[in-house]
Amino acid sequence: MSFEQGKEFLACSAFASIGCTYTIDIILCTACREGKMYFVENDKKYHCSNKACTNTQKACPKCGGFLVKRNRKSDGGEFLGCSNFSKKEYKCKYTENIRIEFP
Repeated sequence: MSFEQGKEFLACSAFASIGCTYTIDIILCTACREGKMYFVENDKKYHCSNKACTNTQKACPKCGGFLVKRNRKSDGGEFLGCSNFSKKEYKCKYTENIRIEFP
């Protein structure tokens, strides 16, 4: 684990020796703000590392970011959109309709 300008991230083990620039940002849980989110492959979701927190977030199938609730500008309706939508390096535009499940 390394630190750069106050931002915590995981870096390739060859980061210092050969300058490998592959990094993964460490993201705090949006619910408890204590745990760190990690990806679980078999259910395609991010889970909080804090054992007391049950927060999970669905992963974007296109780029691996989080799917977050957003509002359409046209009618204010809600949908799920990728958290990497506004990032310069990704610009992922994946969206999903929110499914309402009835008992």
